[in-house]
This record gives sequence, C-alpha cells and structure tokens, in this order.
Amino acid sequence: MDNEPQPEGAHPVLLYVDTLRARMSEEEFGLLMRMIRPTLAAISAHETGTIDIDLGEDDAKVTPALRDEVATVITIALTGRMDQQFVQVDVDDAGHPVRAMVDAETADDPAKLQELREWARSRRAEDSALRGIAEASGMNDEEP
Repeated sequence: MDNEPQPEGAHPVLLYVDTLRARMSEEEFGLLMRMIRPTLAAISAHETGTIDIDLGEDDAKVTPALRDEVATVITIALTGRMDQQFVQVDVDDAGHPVRAMVDAETADDPAKLQELREWARSRRAEDSALRGIAEASGMNDEEP
C-alpha cells in the first residue's frame, strides 16, 4: 500500500493500517496485508462478488485478533469511518454467537441489536437449510 496510488477516501484506512504496522510483528503485518489487499482492490474498483484468499500454510497463523483487524480495516474502507465497534449477539440456544461490526449508535440501541439478532438467526437458518440440501443432493464443498 505504500507506493500505490490511493483512491479518494483512503486516508482513514491508511491511518489505521499504519497503527497496525506499529503494533504488529512483521510476520503478522505481512499476513494482514495479504488478507486485505485483494478486498481493498475490489472495493476500490467497485467490484462485487466473493473474494477467495488462499493463504496456504499461513492459514493456521490467522488468529481471532488478526481476523478482527482484517474486519476493522475492511469496514473502515467501506464506510470511511473509524468509530465502529464489535458487538456479539446470541442467535441460538447452542451458544454460537455472531460477531458483527456496527456503528456506535447501533451498538447502544437494543432495538437495532434485536434487528441484527433476527437477521442473523434468519441467515443462519437459511445457510443450514442450504447445507442440508447440498448434502442431500450429494454436493461436496471440494467439488467445483
């Protein structure tokens, strides 16, 4: 990101990434950059769709804290704001919460958090149903 031309509104992302560079080990920062570059390029190009990032053996080095930082950088890139925070909402009785990054207003609003909870429950049920259909039809995640 150092010598590449930056799109308008990139300043908050650059500022945050610079703070990460100062806080992280060189190896961890390099891994973070490998994870965020494709997504930031897609955002800059206004591309939509899925981005697959193959980290190879380094995938095992991705910690929850690193995932949080990746999510933070991407959220800043999408919103241009640095005031988001993670919230955790319980969506089922099995103790499988969903973590989401939201603005401060949403984080402090029980009604908005309830909307998020309901959306996450619906999404989880839909994903589960689709997995069931895929399994019943003999589809495998490893097949094209």
